Amino acid sequence: MTKEELSKHICDVLTSIQKDSGQPVPALSDKTIPLAELIEFDSLACVDAEVRLSERLGVDIEKLPFKSVKTGQEQSIREIVDYVSETYGAKLREKS
Repeated sequence: MTKEELSKHICDVLTSIQKDSGQPVPALSDKTIPLAELIEFDSLACVDAEVRLSERLGVDIEKLPFKSVKTGQEQSIREIVDYVSETYGAKLREKS
């Protein structure tokens, strides 16, 4: 799975969470920072995103780094994609 495909999956998951919670859905891009830019996107929504992405990809995603472990800074979709690709890349290639 390419990073572009993974980014689309993550954007689709975030969009569905926002829609399901009745929140507006802005245009998402790799530069979007979900915790900062999505209304009422909080720690519970982060867990929901992990579950939904795991189901969508068929791979157990234990943690999506919406915040950097090292710095505590909120992460962009691109940074989340990079982490998932690096951490789960082999499993994702098996599923492709």
